[in-house]
Amino acid sequence: VGWLNMLAVYDIVFVALAVLLFPATVNE
Repeated sequence: VGWLNMLAVYDIVFVALAVLLFPATVNE
């Protein structure tokens, strides 16, 4: 269960970074 929790946290962080960085790449 521990590794699954880490995977979920990593997935959330990855999605958050993608959402934050995607508009910047589109604007340029």
